[in-house]
Amino acid sequence: TPSPINALTYADSTALLGVDYTYEVSAVDFANNESGRRAYQPVTLTSASNTTNAGFQAQSKVSIANNALIKLGAATIESLTEDSKSARIMAALFDRIRDAELTRHTWNFAKARITLAEAVNDDPKGPYTYAYAKPVDWLRTLFVGLHQPAISLSDFRGIDFGDWSHEGPYILTNCKPPLPLWYVRRILDPTRYDALFAESLAIRLAMEACDAITQSQTRWERLATEYRIAMGEARRANVIQNPSIVPADDTWLAVRH
Repeated sequence: TPSPINALTYADSTALLGVDYTYEVSAVDFANNESGRRAYQPVTLTSASNTTNAGFQAQSKVSIANNALIKLGAATIESLTEDSKSARIMAALFDRIRDAELTRHTWNFAKARITLAEAVNDDPKGPYTYAYAKPVDWLRTLFVGLHQPAISLSDFRGIDFGDWSHEGPYILTNCKPPLPLWYVRRILDPTRYDALFAESLAIRLAMEACDAITQSQTRWERLATEYRIAMGEARRANVIQNPSIVPADDTWLAVRH
């Protein structure tokens, strides 16, 4: 910076190590620096582990529920099992709304891969040979099998590339066991939730509890607008973390080759 600054201090929380450090940065002059700017380099490193995280509270079902209650202008709770109207409403809604919001998008923190063994299933399988039971924490399938498609020829009539089907608690397929499955799973531990997802979940809880707690249509409409914005931000941040995916060519483009 062109402005003369003698020293600068800042705190950098190093979550991986579980320790906070304070860096003291001093100015270093360069007499022949044509730009007239100064360079800065760290000169000390001191531990300050008891400063930054002193008031930190881990994300929990109660904290998310309280965030929803605050948005409704209601009193917060100490536990979902306490004897209060707000606690009873949040306890009744939380698991159902959580699963719905997890299913709504392919959240990176909820992705999982597993290999399934063939299930004993005597029900008719139609054109399929094998049945596999869905995992107990299954919410939505992303892909079945080992190979993802490269060139899509699905616009050819009479060719069916659907090599698997969901029927009841089973995945039916012609793929021999064991079956690789990539899916969205139910995450019960709120500390694993992305911060933006947790915010969207709280707003959705507030929307669902709005009528029972406030009976205000105006507040519900305001929450609905807030939810659309928050969900858009959460999904955008989630997608940015992933590498770019090149869409597969269909026959319209593949004919060039």
